[in-house]
Amino acid sequence: MFKAMLKKEVTELAAPFLLAVTGLVTLVVNGVFDRRNLPKGEWMLDADFAYPFLMLSLCLAVVMGLVQSLSEDVQGTWRYVLAMPGGWRRIVKLKFACGAAVWLAWSLISIVICQLGIMADNGPQGEPFGRLSEPMLRTLVCVPVVYLGAFLTALRRVNWFFSRLMPLAGVMMCWFILLYLPNWWVLAPLATAGLAAVLVGLVFHVAASRDFA
Repeated sequence: MFKAMLKKEVTELAAPFLLAVTGLVTLVVNGVFDRRNLPKGEWMLDADFAYPFLMLSLCLAVVMGLVQSLSEDVQGTWRYVLAMPGGWRRIVKLKFACGAAVWLAWSLISIVICQLGIMADNGPQGEPFGRLSEPMLRTLVCVPVVYLGAFLTALRRVNWFFSRLMPLAGVMMCWFILLYLPNWWVLAPLATAGLAAVLVGLVFHVAASRDFA
């Protein structure tokens, strides 16, 4: 059953992941061919690339969190995993592991696709890749907390719709602050890790108090 759950998680996350990759390829192709006269790779610093990439990553994180949690409610499978060794805890850990793997894959593929785009760019020599990728890397470091916020939001059981959205709304505010931290390459990963630890603890606390049956 564990292998079946793993296959199910991979299948459910494949569609949003592939859509995000397709959107990224479109952004890079537009950046390369619409800005031929700019220095090589300068399109990565342009708002026409940075903000759409930010929204792509944000949407991917939210959809991943919602799909992983809501799918069990829609399909009514939570009650069945209670019979598994480790119960819901093992399943939640599996979901987090799959989510982390997908985000790592998204990060690596984003870097590779952008590097290929720079190689295909015929413009004059520009900034080094480290400088060009700074907005993208800042996004990839900070957005994972939104995934956890979406997961927690979908897992909670409350009567009021807006009350249920409070975790995601709060995490979105914190995420926005993380993006603009000074010395982000040091502070943002630390703050993201701390906030992620709190959110993971909240997920397990909410799940422990929830009647899955």
